[in-house]
Amino acid sequence: MSRVLLDKFLPYTSLRDAYIGPTPSVIWRSIIWGLSALNHGIRWQIGNDNSVQVFKDQWLP
Repeated sequence: MSRVLLDKFLPYTSLRDAYIGPTPSVIWRSIIWGLSALNHGIRWQIGNDNSVQVFKDQWLP
């Protein structure tokens, strides 16, 4: 199911850049809501500096 949703709603981007879109399903709307809730509580942990883009990612609260 995850492959279907990702291919339909995020064919050219990652889950971090997901948006709700013009006609979201109930499942997709719930996933976006969950991502929003997670993003309010998640903090970046800088490791080897390969996964954080300083000017693009919101790595400071």
